Order: sequence, then C-alpha cells, then structure tokens
Amino acid sequence: SGNQTVVTPLVGGETTLTPYGLGCVADRWRKEDSLSPSQSAIVLGVAFLDGTADQRAFVQKVADEWIRDGVEQLVRFAWNVAPSSARIRISFTRGVLDWSYIGRTSIRTPANEQTMNLHHHMVESVVRHEFGHALGLRHEHQHPGLRIEWNEDVVFTHFRQIGWSETQVRTAIMEPARPEFICVGDTSPNPKSVMGYFIRKGWARNYSAYPSETITDRDRACVVGIYRA
Repeated sequence: SGNQTVVTPLVGGETTLTPYGLGCVADRWRKEDSLSPSQSAIVLGVAFLDGTADQRAFVQKVADEWIRDGVEQLVRFAWNVAPSSARIRISFTRGVLDWSYIGRTSIRTPANEQTMNLHHHMVESVVRHEFGHALGLRHEHQHPGLRIEWNEDVVFTHFRQIGWSETQVRTAIMEPARPEFICVGDTSPNPKSVMGYFIRKGWARNYSAYPSETITDRDRACVVGIYRA
C-alpha cells in the first residue's frame, strides 16, 4: 500500500479491512499483545518468514525510525523472534504487492501466515509506510477533513491501467474515513504524511498531494496519540 502500489482489502478474523490510513485507538496493540507485558512499552515481536540477511537488516533499520520522539516509551519492536511469538510476520516473496494488516486487526491470523508483504523490500518509503500500518495507522489521504472533490473519470482511467476496479478505487482512494479514524494525536489532515498516497494534479478539483518519503513528526505524534489515549 506504500509507494503507489496496489492495495486490496484484507480479511483479518471477523474484520474486513479497507485500506484507510489515519489512526484509530481500536486498532492499537494492547499490553496483552506484548512480548514483555511487565515492561511499560508494548513490545511487538517481528518475524521474517523468508528473505536474505541483507533484506532483513534493511527492513529493521528503516522500521526502527518509527521508534523515537516518544513512541519508544509506548511501543517498540523486538526483531527476529519466532513466528509463533511474533505479532508482525513479514514475507518478501508471497505476492507482488506491498501491504500490511492494520495494528492488531491481524490478531487472529495463524502464526504461519504473514501479516505484512514487502515486495518492494529495498524501498525505504514502502517499509516506513507498511510499518505505519502495522502500528495502527491508516491512509491519510482519506482524512474526512479534506473533503476532496474527485475527478472520478480521471482517477478511474488511471487505475484501470493497473487493473483496479471502480470498487477498489472508491475503497482505497476516494471514500473518506469515518470520523472515529481521525488520529487523536494530531486531528488535522497531514498531506505530507508518509501514510498518504501521491494524489496527482488533475485527480481532484481542490486537492493534490506529494507525501513525504520519510516519517514526519506528525506521523509519530499520531502513534503517540493512539497509544496514550
């Protein structure tokens, strides 16, 4: 779902996910999900189901950029744990898309199944984006406060070229998130969020966006907000 790659709805347990990207308290990880419940921060185990040593090291280095500026006091990653103990399970080979379950919506996924796919595994912005999802963030361009006026025919034509249906486009691009997904840590829209999509000029009558390829201070504020709420 990062770097303009295709996102399809995912099913986690009883929850059908549509790929928004703000923050929701209900999606955050809980103390009982932690590898070390006695620690003040929630410790999320991360397992690699495949991949080379270089791929794994790259992902770890980039993903750990989330864990600072107050985030480290609330949630952090423990790397290379056994899949049976991991909340985040990564594959590099089981598909051609980049995607992640959102926060603990993956909780019922069997321990031998991935919760994240990194097809573009050596692209920093993709890793940052997908780990934002793993922490509980959704797509910022669907912030209900943006009130985007889409040129629907233009957007449909673009995504039809890469195989998307109109339903997929409406779900992943056009439909605003419900108000409860507005991030309690930073409630206003953040067009520069690493969790946003590149919205080309002409796709909408009143909006275009060039998201940051790096994690912004406001992105981390969103994580802090949902874990402190």
